[in-house]
Amino acid sequence: ASTAASQASGALEVTALTHTAPGKTPAPRRFPFVSGLDASVAARINNLLFIDTFEVPAPARASDGLREVSAAMWQQRPEIDFKVQRNDGRIFSVTFATEGCGAYCESYNTAYAFDAASGRHLGLEDLFSAAGQAALAKEIKTASLAAIKAEIGRLKSEGTKGGASAQGLSAQERAAAIQMYEECAQQRQSPDYEASGLGTLQIQAQAVTLATGRCSNHAMRALDALGEFSASFSPEQFKPWLSDYGRHLLLGEASSAAAPASPWGQVLRGQIGGKLPVTMALGFVRSDGSVNAQYFYDRHRKPIAVFGNFQSAQNGDVQLAAS
Repeated sequence: ASTAASQASGALEVTALTHTAPGKTPAPRRFPFVSGLDASVAARINNLLFIDTFEVPAPARASDGLREVSAAMWQQRPEIDFKVQRNDGRIFSVTFATEGCGAYCESYNTAYAFDAASGRHLGLEDLFSAAGQAALAKEIKTASLAAIKAEIGRLKSEGTKGGASAQGLSAQERAAAIQMYEECAQQRQSPDYEASGLGTLQIQAQAVTLATGRCSNHAMRALDALGEFSASFSPEQFKPWLSDYGRHLLLGEASSAAAPASPWGQVLRGQIGGKLPVTMALGFVRSDGSVNAQYFYDRHRKPIAVFGNFQSAQNGDVQLAAS
């Protein structure tokens, strides 16, 4: 059964929807439901979070709870909890701690940020200029390489002393960890990595954090003492890298700055045949030009998955077909 607990903070009200697996005693899974003066903004935020996480539309009301989330989806997410990081009327940001299960189970963190006035899903390209993104990528690359090289040095030093490592690694495991980090460092030194190595955006009350992937795959994770890399920047540090829109949202400056028009990664509203209201969560274009989306008729609220290709930059057409 689902229950709801009210959690109010800042400009938007957040209700924690909970779900406890039958016959189990762990802490209940918690998921946010946003409400506010503008119902369309709240719906835009809620639908993106629900569709991205559970592949179903958000409930129309908090009292509906998590009943539409399937048992199969809960099996894939034995644990999920959230924390509101910022909610000040300009930005609503939330992070999730999740245990996800497919071929194996693994814990991971995800983060979302929204323009609280419009419900727009915010990405790095919204908030930072092109030069700012390049500066951020360079900072993250430098910090992660320094951490990797320091860990390689530590492991090699332990090897010369003999015995088990501080992690309890054998000599063979230590050698495998060193090789893993050396290959990771080589990958991160490439120009291609710097161009795509910005990672995921997390917005806190007084900082911006970028988190990038760890060096290990699942099989090697026990050998990886570093885990996920992250770098945090204060407003004084990131201010020179912001776009006008970013300065407005993050710092309260440049209030006339217009939001970007890009539809990628957004929840969109429209009509079919000029009279049937629909809502769509449009994904990002992949490197091969493909793009996925999910839409539902507002009246029926049953999700329909579609996929297709971005046709051209000239006319901006996207053609999608039901899967």
